[in-house]
Amino acid sequence: MYISDSEINEQENFCKNFYNKLYQIFKSGNIKGIFDKETSSDEFTFKIIPEIDEIMTIKNAISNVSSKNSFKSYVLTKINTPNINACIKVQNRISENNKPYLTITIFTSHSIGIDWNNTNNIKLKMYNPYRNIIIHENKSIYSSTKNHKYFPLSVSDLRHYLPDEVKRELFLLHSEKTYFWKDMIQDNFYPPIKLTDISKYHNKKEYFEKLFKIELPNSINKRNSKAIYYLCCAAKYINQNQLNILFNSVFDDITKSELSEDRIKLSIRNRKEIGQRCLYHIMRNRNPNISKDTLIDYLDMAVELKEPVDITAGKKKIYKLHDEYVHRYIAKANRGIKFVIPETPLKYLELPEPFYLIKTKSALQLEGKINDNCVGTYLQKINDGHCIIYTADIDEQHLTIDIRYNKKSKKFSVNQCYKKHNQPCKEETLEYVKKIVQEHSKQAITMYQKRNKKSKK
Repeated sequence: MYISDSEINEQENFCKNFYNKLYQIFKSGNIKGIFDKETSSDEFTFKIIPEIDEIMTIKNAISNVSSKNSFKSYVLTKINTPNINACIKVQNRISENNKPYLTITIFTSHSIGIDWNNTNNIKLKMYNPYRNIIIHENKSIYSSTKNHKYFPLSVSDLRHYLPDEVKRELFLLHSEKTYFWKDMIQDNFYPPIKLTDISKYHNKKEYFEKLFKIELPNSINKRNSKAIYYLCCAAKYINQNQLNILFNSVFDDITKSELSEDRIKLSIRNRKEIGQRCLYHIMRNRNPNISKDTLIDYLDMAVELKEPVDITAGKKKIYKLHDEYVHRYIAKANRGIKFVIPETPLKYLELPEPFYLIKTKSALQLEGKINDNCVGTYLQKINDGHCIIYTADIDEQHLTIDIRYNKKSKKFSVNQCYKKHNQPCKEETLEYVKKIVQEHSKQAITMYQKRNKKSKK
């Protein structure tokens, strides 16, 4: 129920006013979902259902059929929706110390239930609260963690489920003098920064310059915030005289799918991976015909060896740099590691000629030199039982073959079968390799099981 101005006393002014704003936002009809009846004058619930139009179409169609046939269904129909639904409960409360405060509790659900005994009742199968936000009368805002501990609200806490109109009101509590929060909502960019700290920055340029300690061009304000974050992460790993090229690169359009999904959490811990992803997209766009694996290997090695990445490099130069770095990288990665194939079915996979199993550290490094690839870095993967490496000369192609074993499916698979510079082999050659692996897989599993039984005895 809406709280009239006459009911608002001086002490509770802020909390009740803010409650009213939220009430009006959810009652406006602009948010896809269902407004529940208020349980009291200080509490209401709203079910956010992205597919509400489709759900109502199904509900009405079945209701019409039921009414025409004088049929009543007493079954609760459950529908699983592709998008996550959210139940938002807003409460205006008084603490034990007689202090007013506001709570916004968010529940999530993938399942919707239609109660046919109550034509207006669409239920959500609720899980534990996803998040609980508490707003005090002094405008301080706290958010709960999974451990039910409370910390000052971070912008990243607003990333999911709350409507943009609600986010706007929360931002305005502490950001009246800056429009940076508008960019955050527009770009769907919610970094791990305290909500109260947004007022320190007037625009994107100021924020990212302070965050990454880097000088940015003024034109950066026109770019997508997530794209800027990716570019700034990448800046650490390139020639510094190429910064202008980096920040003027066509990156926003290339990575629309990358930016639209929260694939990687924006944090200091993930900056290296984010930077490498950014460089991969930019360089792949410049060199569409280059091997994907070679480019990834080049970037991995350059970053690990602390060699600046040349984002202007063409296909030939990337291959050249790849070959220069690979031996240094392998030597560094394999330092102090012995070659061991552990007890897994992979150990007992014996393929006929012309297939040869790599059994030593030196043979693994030699294979990397012969085919100009990074197979030498797979030593730890072999030791951990993730793969074995075979080589073969088939159809005038020297192949490096990465074979894996899936414990759940109990099947072998050919993960990679590449020629020089990670170039894929002929399709018919790959099919032949897969066939040979499958023909000898049963024997390998049987041998492994026999050895295992003996060792247990």
